[in-house]
Amino acid sequence: MDAVDDLIGRIERSIPASFTRRLTAYLVGGVAVHVYTSWRVSKDMGIHFPQRIIIPPGLVKIYDDQGQERSLAYDYNYGSFIALMHPDCWDNAWEGWSVGRIDVRVVSPTDLCVPKVGRWPGNDKEDICALAASGLLDADTIEQRCLKALDCYVGDTTMLQYNLRGLLEEIAKCSPSAPQA
Repeated sequence: MDAVDDLIGRIERSIPASFTRRLTAYLVGGVAVHVYTSWRVSKDMGIHFPQRIIIPPGLVKIYDDQGQERSLAYDYNYGSFIALMHPDCWDNAWEGWSVGRIDVRVVSPTDLCVPKVGRWPGNDKEDICALAASGLLDADTIEQRCLKALDCYVGDTTMLQYNLRGLLEEIAKCSPSAPQA
């Protein structure tokens, strides 16, 4: 998490000292999954800032991970406004830690699943499995959160509903109570 703190610290230091209020940053995606499971090491850091903030260019941290060189880059392409999100996901986030004037929150495991319904590539399936294997997911709760999020979505939701079925099957397959083959 040192790389995450380094990037957030660089954002915090770019804010003028005359700005005295605290900011909130919500971690999403692979970095958030890593916070909960210590499983996947993400190459990019998705963050939602509810405040309007100018992010400095070129935010990348090169670091050593047990003898292996890795990098973590700020994901300039992430935008919560285009992802499928439950309207209350920010309110349900885990209160994590602070880096200077930025309070870091981590989107809940349940709410991390909701945007994955909109994409559903391999790493999303692996993230769901890691969260489910850690006992952090309840399929019924996730289904309700996704359906509520879909109510707020504009457009044809057929593919998303299909992906939701796949997500629920993945949870059933990977949860600690799943029958072992």
